Amino acid sequence: MINADDYYGVESFRILHDFLVNDRDQNCYCIVGYKLKNTLSEHGHVNRGVCRVGEDGLLKNIVETRQIEKTPDGAQAPLPDGKIQKFTGNEVVSMNLWGFKPSCFNFLGEEFRNFINRSGMDLKSELDIPTSVDKFVKNGEITIRILMSNERWFGVTYREDKPFVVESINNMINRGVYPSKIY
Repeated sequence: MINADDYYGVESFRILHDFLVNDRDQNCYCIVGYKLKNTLSEHGHVNRGVCRVGEDGLLKNIVETRQIEKTPDGAQAPLPDGKIQKFTGNEVVSMNLWGFKPSCFNFLGEEFRNFINRSGMDLKSELDIPTSVDKFVKNGEITIRILMSNERWFGVTYREDKPFVVESINNMINRGVYPSKIY
């Protein structure tokens, strides 16, 4: 599962592919993780799932963190109580590049039904996948393996991002990394 307005990088999709082809545990899924500093916009704040990763490489918890902004020494985001959360930039974050298996529909289907019943008529409501997944990780129903990527994200979060995105894609086309025509 991906967001349509993000570029995740070739390496990220290879890592995801290898996991999905080789891992046989139907209740183990994955996230391709990125260093926060590789996922920030120069033009404003972003939302990221900030991950706590165990020594075993499994997700311990994930918190959907809103309004993360780049700072000279890392990044920061406002907390609900008005305080500021500081980041070094080396934190592992999710960009919503998930590797799910068919068994995910058991728990995500339940989450979606609950969301529709609770917020289905609110056009601004959003079902946060990280928040939903975190609940099932914490109660031990599923495991999420963190697969780290060194790719640098880019996307069109702000209108000002577009020239950089166009230039980056053209550079990849010129290097033969990205096709000039997708279909």
